[in-house]
Amino acid sequence: MTDTADVVIVGAGIMGVSTAYHLARLGAGRVIVLERDTVCSGSTALASGGIRHQYANRLGIELTTHSIVTYERFAEEFGVDPHFRQHGYLILIATEEELATARRSVALQRSLGVAVELLDAAATRALCPYLNTGDLLGATYTPRDGYADPYSCATAIAARARDLGVVIKQQHEVSGFIRHGDRVGGVTTAAGTFEAPAVVIATGAWSGVVGKLAGVDIPVRPHRRHKFMTAPFPADRIPAATPFVIDPHRNFSLRREGVGLLLGHGRRDEPDG
Repeated sequence: MTDTADVVIVGAGIMGVSTAYHLARLGAGRVIVLERDTVCSGSTALASGGIRHQYANRLGIELTTHSIVTYERFAEEFGVDPHFRQHGYLILIATEEELATARRSVALQRSLGVAVELLDAAATRALCPYLNTGDLLGATYTPRDGYADPYSCATAIAARARDLGVVIKQQHEVSGFIRHGDRVGGVTTAAGTFEAPAVVIATGAWSGVVGKLAGVDIPVRPHRRHKFMTAPFPADRIPAATPFVIDPHRNFSLRREGVGLLLGHGRRDEPDG
């Protein structure tokens, strides 16, 4: 079986279906999304859903600036509550090196119109009294940031993409790429060939693996992260409107999830996988 499209997208997580939706809105022609499992079956469904301006590069900041607006009017555009909680983002600073990096990042963020605060340890504790700030130099805080439900968002975007004519083929794992000289001509799967002059790799942490099938080195490597959901946690100790707290020094995160807490942890020195 051979099928043709103007664009083939590999991966039906939130990046893949969002790319498909926006291409369809822009009139990009026939768009096919190929997913090895089901829509939103990979890391998107297990993500913490963080949405933040706090990047150290212009592209990340500008992408978030546009994305925030989308999430703020998500229900109007997609007909689904994204559960977007704009409780802010708090990134902790533990070392002088981290403080110097934070100052550079804040300067860039402010130059791009982001409302961001550089807090000292006392101000950090005043914002989040439950934190032990004894070994902190401070934190950066963006009050407009927050988190949403990635599964609800991705499935809603996928539904709108289908409404616009996007074809999403599940259980279609890409096994190779068609090449015409130095240009891509489509992809192959066990179910058949999908020819297209443009292919988008949207497979998240596995983009580097998929890129190798096309002979492209994408500098993305998968690393394991762990998430823990607590039992109901008293709101008088950590309130519902608490910021999404990130501790990059310890690679730890914390935010509210319903009546409990969602805790995250990872190790950068773990092997890929």
